[in-house]
Amino acid sequence: MVVLAGEVDSTDMQDVWALDIEAGKWFNLQLPNPDNFKPKRFHTACSISGNRVVTFGGCHSEYVHLNHVNVFDLSAFTSSDGAQKEITCQLLKFDQGQVVPSSRWGHSAAVYEDNVYIVGGRNDVDLCDLFCLESETMKWHEIKLKQPLPKPRRRHSSIFVNSSLVMFGGFDGDFFNDLHILHMKKQQKSSIMVAPSCLKADFASSLLN
Repeated sequence: MVVLAGEVDSTDMQDVWALDIEAGKWFNLQLPNPDNFKPKRFHTACSISGNRVVTFGGCHSEYVHLNHVNVFDLSAFTSSDGAQKEITCQLLKFDQGQVVPSSRWGHSAAVYEDNVYIVGGRNDVDLCDLFCLESETMKWHEIKLKQPLPKPRRRHSSIFVNSSLVMFGGFDGDFFNDLHILHMKKQQKSSIMVAPSCLKADFASSLLN
C-alpha cells in the first residue's frame, strides 16, 4: 500500500510512504527530485503497470487547485525488498493545444485496462466530466457523455466493476447517495442512473461483463 502526500495539522504534505502489509512495516520512500511533486491534498493516486503510481490534481493552501500529473516508479524499491528506498517521480508536461483536464480537487479516479479515468471534482465550481489518461502514450482524451448527466460533485467514489464505471455519492453543498453506471464497452458512452435506494435496485443486471 502506497500513501502519497495529504494534510497534517493544516499543513500540506509531499511525503511518500509504503506499507508492507504482510510484514506490517512502513517505509519512508525518498524522492531525488521533490520539486516535481508539489505538497497537496484531495488528489487521487492509481496503480498502473505493476510498479507505477499516477497521481492527478489536488489542492494546496486555501484550495488552490492543480491539474498536475505525477508518475512514480517504484520498481527499484519493490525489487529490493525495501532496501532501495529512493524512487523516481516524473511530472508530465503537455504541449499547448493538447486535451488536458482542468485543475481540480475532490475528484475520483479508477483504472480500466491500465488507463486512468478521472471523474468530476471541484475547482471554482463543482464538475461533471470524464477524462482518460492512456498509460502507453500518457495523453489525455475527454469522454463525452449523453444526457442525462449526474449532478456535478466532489468527494464521491468511483470504481470499475467488470467494464462498467460505477460512481457513488459525493457532495455539492448537499450530500448525495445516488449511484451512476457508465458502460465503457458500448460504442457510444452513456450514463444511466440507478435509484438512490440502490439496495432496492437490481444492481447486478446493470453491469456488463
